[in-house]
Amino acid sequence: MPIMTSRLRPPQTRSTDVQRTSLIPTLDHAVSAHACVILSAPAGSGKTTTLAQWSRSTTMSVAWLQLTEDINHTQTFTAYLFASLESYLPVHVLTALQSHGDHLNSLAIHLSELLEGTQAPFVLVLDDYHVIDNDLIYTFIHALIDNLPPHAHLIISTRIDPPLPLAVMRAKRTLVEFRLDALRFSNSEAASFLAQGMSHTLDDAQVQRLTDKVEGWATGLQLAALSLQRQMDISEFIDTFTGTHRHVFDYLLDEVIARQSTDLQQFMLMTAILEELCSELAQAVTGMDGAPILRYLDDNNLFIVALDEQRTWYRYHHLFRDVLLHQLHRQQSDNLPELHRRAAIWYRENDLPEQALTHSVAANDYALAAEIGQAIADGRKRTVRWYTDGIFCESYWST
Repeated sequence: MPIMTSRLRPPQTRSTDVQRTSLIPTLDHAVSAHACVILSAPAGSGKTTTLAQWSRSTTMSVAWLQLTEDINHTQTFTAYLFASLESYLPVHVLTALQSHGDHLNSLAIHLSELLEGTQAPFVLVLDDYHVIDNDLIYTFIHALIDNLPPHAHLIISTRIDPPLPLAVMRAKRTLVEFRLDALRFSNSEAASFLAQGMSHTLDDAQVQRLTDKVEGWATGLQLAALSLQRQMDISEFIDTFTGTHRHVFDYLLDEVIARQSTDLQQFMLMTAILEELCSELAQAVTGMDGAPILRYLDDNNLFIVALDEQRTWYRYHHLFRDVLLHQLHRQQSDNLPELHRRAAIWYRENDLPEQALTHSVAANDYALAAEIGQAIADGRKRTVRWYTDGIFCESYWST
């Protein structure tokens, strides 16, 4: 079958790409010490660019396979896999491998055995693994990881966590993960990026404010930079920059939100009224079972941030929430008071009167707001909970 050779090499890095000088050595060490490395982060987080930079700096032999939806067929996948290995394995070895092409499990074991006989450190990169939807390929990757010799490694770049026994792999120390926190641009990296090709010069404070606004999200910074080119007042632009800015809005709407199921879109829109959410609160607002949906959002890197180690409380990425709120107001403005009322009732029943008051006012339910306000004024004994330094705290008081 015809092979598109462009899928067998990393994309060209550009002179304007930020050099991830601190991340690349960390990634290189992680790869050499583990059978599998996973870069799992939302769209536009810089996964492919980082791997392309790493592949050109490492001393290890790198086979690159850019995955696309048409590679989901087993025979197509194996054809591209063999093509990606051509530069690293002798012809007679590839010929032997091809005899196992229709049996992916035995192919994985045989490939591992053949790699055992090689000497040089070897890495297979599978970019955009989230497009794969084939259980046979999943099984192949799992078997390959389990049988790789010490000098062979696998890197998976994906928007969603792959269907692998990640907990077991972590326990066995065969896996290391790079997630959104690791891929965020630092202030110095953001400054370097913004300094290239810009007609304006940003001072350190402006760079930090903009980096904080986009939360280090690579594409968010890039989209902001596009608009900065046309701005006369940089400080005003940064102050007013939100997810509803047209470049950011279009990207998140097309690349993220529109790709989700109707039910999931509805869940995200309805819970966008919440600054922080847990499964019980989300269920009270949406009427949907919140726990599995929040797990899905977390596992699929859908711009949601865990606020505790137990992954009980979450918040949306600020720019992403801006987009959701805009769509909610545009599509369901009549439903907004009811959503806020549901949130107010849940907060009241869970002894969080300040949040309850905020949502009751937003619901225009002044009777409920008066009731909650009176309870606060009466100084009833109540629980006050807050989030600080990665920990949820609580205290009890009365006046």
